[in-house]
Formats: sequence, C-alpha cells, structure tokens
Amino acid sequence: MSTVTDTYVANDVVYRMLENGNADAAFPTLLTNMFGSQEIIDSMDRVQQNFLLETGMIVTQATIAGQVGKPRYDLPADSIRPRRLTWNDAADLKTRVLTQVDTWELDNGASNWPSDRDIPIAWTENTLPQQTVRIAKTPINDGTISLLYIALAATLTGAGIVLAVPDDWSPYILYGTLAELLSSDGQSFDPVRADYCSRRFQEGIELARLVLGGGA
Repeated sequence: MSTVTDTYVANDVVYRMLENGNADAAFPTLLTNMFGSQEIIDSMDRVQQNFLLETGMIVTQATIAGQVGKPRYDLPADSIRPRRLTWNDAADLKTRVLTQVDTWELDNGASNWPSDRDIPIAWTENTLPQQTVRIAKTPINDGTISLLYIALAATLTGAGIVLAVPDDWSPYILYGTLAELLSSDGQSFDPVRADYCSRRFQEGIELARLVLGGGA
C-alpha cells in the first residue's frame, strides 16, 4: 500500500537542493528561482511513470471478449504497455499463454498467419496503431483475452496525490527527479550530482526487476 504523497517527495527535493536555505522545506513555497514548483512536480510525474514502465511493478488486469475471425483488439484507454496476454478458447475452455512476437517473426515462422485461422498462440503490437494489439492466428472460435498491462498512473499535481509506487520505492522517485532537475540547462546544471542521482535511480529499477523476478 502506498502512503507517500507527491508533496512529501517535493519537500524532500527542495530540502536536498537547499532551495530554501534551511531544513524547513515547505513546498510549493521556494525562496529561489532555480526551480519552479510546477517544474518539480512535472519532473516527478515523468520519473514515476518511467519507473513503473521500466519495472512493471504495478500491473492491472482486464478481460477482452475475443471473437471468431477477429484478430485486432483495442487496449484499455489507460494502458501504456501490455505485459501478458492469455487466450481462453470457448471450444475447450483451456487457457493458453500467448507469446509476444513481432511481424518479422510471424512472417518467417508462419508465412500464412494473416489468413490462417486457429487457436491463437501469439500476440504482437508492432506496426499497429497505438492502443491496439493483434493476436495470431486469427481465432477460429470465440474466446476471452486476459490482459495484464501497465496503466497510466494518476497525474501528480503537488496537492497531496499519493504515489503509485509502494512506499519502500519512493526514494527512487526522489533520486530520479533530482537527476532530471540537475541535468537541465541553466544555473541548476550540476553533472556530478546528476550522475550520482541517475545511478541511484537506475539502481532502483534494477533492484525492482530482481525483486519481481526477471525484468521488464
């Protein structure tokens, strides 16, 4: 369960940057113009979404009604990356894990796949419009697609929005935000500290992948 808010992390950013000159950080009030409050929040929002995308730490489950003769399906509106698809065929009620492939693999491994109809064994998203997947082969029966996907997190606003990542991982959102801010052009540019914070952020991504058992 997550309890850390965007305001809490923003205060930590301000404190670590010594933006207010002392330890009583009180976002969104800043005493210098090195960073704006909205700049901090926007950076944090991007960093959190990138962390979720790279680690697959939080996934959402949905089902899609599969139809005979229909190979393409729309993804949920909040999906930013599908992670796993299965097909439950109405003919035998067996659930099969679909393998993610690209169209090159399909063209070279099953040249007749666009026209063949059978129980689906794979899925692809390349060469397709956004928010769309295609299953192969085209279903010969009705069925149910079960989808695990990474969802777009709630936009951080600086108004006390709870982070999507679990509390133990919130420090990596802090480091990622600091890395991005310290890499920006202007008086805030600090390559030494930016590099350190970036390495800590990447450390969090790799650690999350290990904890979750493999990778994104």
